[in-house]
Amino acid sequence: MGDELVKYEASALGGVSVTPTISLNLLSPLGALGNALAELVAYRLESKRARVRLEELRVQAEIASLVIQAQAAAQLRELEIRQRAVDGALAVAASELMAKVQTTTALIDALRAADAQIHTLIRVGSPEDRRAAMQMKVEIAHILADFAVTSSHGAAEAVRSVEALAGHTSSDVLRSIEAMRPQR
Repeated sequence: MGDELVKYEASALGGVSVTPTISLNLLSPLGALGNALAELVAYRLESKRARVRLEELRVQAEIASLVIQAQAAAQLRELEIRQRAVDGALAVAASELMAKVQTTTALIDALRAADAQIHTLIRVGSPEDRRAAMQMKVEIAHILADFAVTSSHGAAEAVRSVEALAGHTSSDVLRSIEAMRPQR
């Protein structure tokens, strides 16, 4: 066998080019056979290295894919939990707002009925009944003023809560409330 050497040059991407160095012993039949055998072994070795590197890259890609899938699944679960929490809070806020609307409607109806009775007393009652009716009218005015202040603050707070949870404007919320109100 000859003095033949085989050089390998590896590129940055893992590809390999084989450059045989030819010795002066090529004239011998065993030297040529040795050279051919050495080239064959070198190509097979590089082929095996390339397959191993390819498999390493496939494994790395699979691991990266699994990590991305796990992260996406965790983010989806987190969003679903947040959505359920916001939906629950929105339902509570809407329920509280509806209860306030119903309470306000009932109070207004009661005050209207009382006002109608006071007007009747003022029209047909005795002077003493008229004075008492006028005094009740003043009391009702104070109740309405206090209620208006308290109700407007509570309603504004409820509307802001619903807006914050649902991402809607106050006009959307008010339309929804009007749609839920019992018709007379």
